[in-house]
Amino acid sequence: MQADSVHELVDIVQLVSHQPLPAGPRVAVVGNSHGLNAIVADKAVKVGLYVSHGPVTLRVDCTATQVADATEAAFADENVDSVIVCVTPPMRSGDEDVASAVAHTAWPYGKPCIVTFFGLRDVTDIMHRAGRPRSDGSGRYIVPVYKTPIDGVAALGAATRYAMWREKDHGEFVRPEGINRVAARGVVDRILDGSPGGRQLDMEEVTTLLAAYGLEMWPMFRVSTPEEAVDAAAGIEGAVVVRSMLAGVRMRPGSVRGGLTTDEAVVAAFEEMSRQFAYTGDPMLVVQKMAPVGLATLVRSVEDPLFGPVVSFGVAGAAADLLGDLGHRIPPLTDVDARGLVSEVRSAPLLQGYRGLPPPTRTRSSTSCSAWRPSPTTSPRSPTSNSTRSTRIRPGPTCSERRSSSHPRTCAPTRVDGR
Repeated sequence: MQADSVHELVDIVQLVSHQPLPAGPRVAVVGNSHGLNAIVADKAVKVGLYVSHGPVTLRVDCTATQVADATEAAFADENVDSVIVCVTPPMRSGDEDVASAVAHTAWPYGKPCIVTFFGLRDVTDIMHRAGRPRSDGSGRYIVPVYKTPIDGVAALGAATRYAMWREKDHGEFVRPEGINRVAARGVVDRILDGSPGGRQLDMEEVTTLLAAYGLEMWPMFRVSTPEEAVDAAAGIEGAVVVRSMLAGVRMRPGSVRGGLTTDEAVVAAFEEMSRQFAYTGDPMLVVQKMAPVGLATLVRSVEDPLFGPVVSFGVAGAAADLLGDLGHRIPPLTDVDARGLVSEVRSAPLLQGYRGLPPPTRTRSSTSCSAWRPSPTTSPRSPTSNSTRSTRIRPGPTCSERRSSSHPRTCAPTRVDGR
């Protein structure tokens, strides 16, 4: 369960440590304020819950018996998985009587319940005394009391999502074809034998390492003159592109000139880009084979100091770089994890045929995500011993952004750090 703050984390713990997990997203809302019930119902929808009972609005001056009757009707409804009760003064019964009535009403049903006494004194102690004893004698099922209904509904939403996640099919761990971990380990070992503290990888080492995981790196040739650009293009079959590898330029219009099939076109592209980006001093132009039209995606693996290896996926460009639109998973990934990682980003509609465009093939992207697994060559948590070396592979910028739909952009690991 994910919490955005310590406050929210405590709210979630308060619920799941004293109440059973919800069987589903259907909730009942009971209270004595029409406006407050509307706020609670609106928040419930926003956190992924469905109000299937109510909101039931009692009289403002209701009694404890009336609150208990409405709450029991909500618990008894077969279409309700959780119950939310929110009351506010003035009531004809004391807050202690109302709290005790709600707690005892929840006893026989085994459904989670949250309560807010808005504008009333703290009744937490009463809820503790009135909670249903656990069958194993370890304590009581206590109905949690939240200072605001918004806090309680947010915690209930998190618990519900977790409960539903537990019931889902989590798939099977997959090992994509073409992975050679022995070869990958050999590359890392050779680098650390010569540089125990780690060093930057050259392009040949990057290509070999990624090839061991079934990821093809298309060669690119750094060029400084029109003649060098023509010579590089002559060694590539089919159309080529001239593009800039400078970080501050790569996402700007005109940073890629594609569909170049003649020497004249290559020279013209090189000269135009050199003039356009002359202010940079060196636009870092390269020549590379042109991929078929598709959508550039990003697959990245980083070493988190707390979680270890983390695989990230997103649509390459401003969505990922500026807006942080990335999905994350901790390897090893199942087939369901990989598909979820690809489809959960906000820019996922681009992968599904946005505004009539043909949808790109997502199988290769899912396979690329599945290929990342924690191992002695990639995991910071691997034990360091005489037989196993723990290393960290840092992603770097030497990656191809113009990939076809069957070749997702993969940021190449360009540095290996020894430990």
